[in-house]
Amino acid sequence: MTGPIEGHSGAVNSVAYSPDGGHILSCSNDNTIWVWDAETGDLVTGPMEGPWYVCSVAYSPDGRNIVSGSWDDVIQVWNANTGQLVGGPMKGHTGCVRSVNYSPDGRHIISGSEDMTIQVWNAETGDLVAGPIKGHTGYVSSVT
Repeated sequence: MTGPIEGHSGAVNSVAYSPDGGHILSCSNDNTIWVWDAETGDLVTGPMEGPWYVCSVAYSPDGRNIVSGSWDDVIQVWNANTGQLVGGPMKGHTGCVRSVNYSPDGRHIISGSEDMTIQVWNAETGDLVAGPIKGHTGYVSSVT
C-alpha cells in the first residue's frame, strides 16, 4: 500500500487490525465505521453509520463481528462482512463510551466511559453482567 487510507470526513478516533491482520477497522467523528483491506487500502465494508460520533471499535476474536462505542453512550455490534447491525444498543453508561473491546474468548464485551465506569456485557445477548465498576476519578479512556 502506498499513501494514506482516506475516506472519513471527521477526526478518526480508533483503528484496529482484524485478528488475521487482513483488514483495518476505523471509526470517526463523522459517525461512521469503515473496514479497509490492510494490504491495498481499498474499502471492504462500510460505511456503517451510527447516530453519533463513534469513539472506539474492536474486532471479535473470530473476526466475524465489530463492537463500537459512541458519543451517545451506546455500544453496538456489527457484522464485519456485511456491515449490518447485529447487536445492541447496549445502554448503561451515562457518558460517551470511550473504549470497547472483546474478551479473549469472545463471550464478553468490556466498555469504559466518560462516566468514569467500566461495564462488562454478554457479547451474545447484550445483557450487563458486571458493573458499573466504579472508582476512577476521570474518564476511562482505554480497556483491553
